[in-house]
Formats: sequence, C-alpha cells, structure tokens
Amino acid sequence: MRSWLVYLKKDFRLMKAEFWFALAAVVFLEVLGIVLVVDNRIIVKTQVHLSLGILGLFMPVYIALALLKERKNAASLWFTFPASGYRFIAAKIVAGLLSMLALTVVTVIFSVGIMMFFDASIALLSHKLIWCLILLELGIGMGLMVVFISGLLGSVNHYLPKNRGFLSFLMFCGLLIGLIYFVTTDLYALFSWGSFSMSGLLDIPESRVPEDFNERYIGEYVFDWITNIGLFLISGWLFDKKVEV
Repeated sequence: MRSWLVYLKKDFRLMKAEFWFALAAVVFLEVLGIVLVVDNRIIVKTQVHLSLGILGLFMPVYIALALLKERKNAASLWFTFPASGYRFIAAKIVAGLLSMLALTVVTVIFSVGIMMFFDASIALLSHKLIWCLILLELGIGMGLMVVFISGLLGSVNHYLPKNRGFLSFLMFCGLLIGLIYFVTTDLYALFSWGSFSMSGLLDIPESRVPEDFNERYIGEYVFDWITNIGLFLISGWLFDKKVEV
C-alpha cells in the first residue's frame, strides 16, 4: 500500500502542470462568462456549458497525457517499480479522479457565487452537481478506455510506428462510437430495468434535455460498471506483461 501511495504522489507531480492549466482554464472561463454577459439567464447557461465541457473532456485527456509522459520520461521507473499493472492503472485513475473532483469543487464555488450575487435559482447548483456526478462516472469509463488502448498498443509495440498518438486517438474514437452504437441495440435493452425518472433534474437553464434522456435505468449503470471492471482487469493483465507505457 505504501509503495502504491508513493506512485500516486508521483502521478500528481508528473501531471502538476497540466492540472494547474486546467484549473486556470476553468477559472478563466467561469469569470469570462460573468464579465461578458449581462443577462442573468445567459450567465447561468454560459457558466454551466463551459465548466461542464471542460469536466467532460478532462479525464481521457488527463490519462492520455499521463501515459504519454510516463512512456517518454519515466518508463524505466515503471519497468522496475514493485507494483502490479492493476496498481499502476489504479494510481492513474485515482489521480485523475481527484484532480477532476478539485475542478468540480471550483465550478460549484462559482455556482454558489452566482446564486448569491446574481440572485440565480438554487436549481443552478443542483443541476450542475448532478451533471458533475454523471461526468465523473463517464470520466472513469473514458479514462479506462484510454488505458486499455495504451496497453493494447503497447503489447504489439514492435509492430507499430514510434509515434502512435494518432492511432490511439482513432482507436479511442472507434471504441467510443462502438459503445454508442451498442446502446441502441436489443442486447443493450436487456439492461433496461430498474427505471427511475430524473425529469427536470438534468435541465440546464435555456437548454432543455430531451425527455427520453431523463428516463434512467439502474441496469444501465450496472452495465457501465461491468464494462469498467472488464477494462480494468484486461488492462491490468496487459500492463503486467511489462509493455512500454
């Protein structure tokens, strides 16, 4: 456990510059939304869209950059580090998740400020919190997809060009499109059980969410976590082969 915590701290140091850049971007966009827009309802819309957009992209980009820096700058440490591939992956995911939580706290603070100074509805805060939770779950899944692709390509590294970033991007997009297509199939419909409604909770001011999106199923979340666990186990097995990260 102690060695894993050491590696987790190393991950934070490795990605320190990228985290501060993301934090600065969140603060800048939040402030810009307040300064440039006078109408309160548009302020609310701008705040939510910009901050949620950054949170939605944060985890896969964070993990991809962390693995890239690991491969370029610290590969020798990975090959000699006394930890399994599962611990290696867990450190990356936990570091990204904690960083994403920190950005979430910043967006919530701005939401509270808007409610206080612009007399905005408390619904702004509740909507943003719910979307942040949704994006945190999606972020874990997309982060594991990036790790899986890295491990898969690393296992056949000798057959690939040295710069495989574009190929990794194409594979990530293909995997994401494949999952999006799968949720439209009859097989995925088998997970449509345990329905509950989130009507009104996902609506962002000035931007209503389609009604069918508000109907959620517990089975969908079960499928998501089965997929996440599967990606984690396969990726850990691949990294235990000591592939070049």
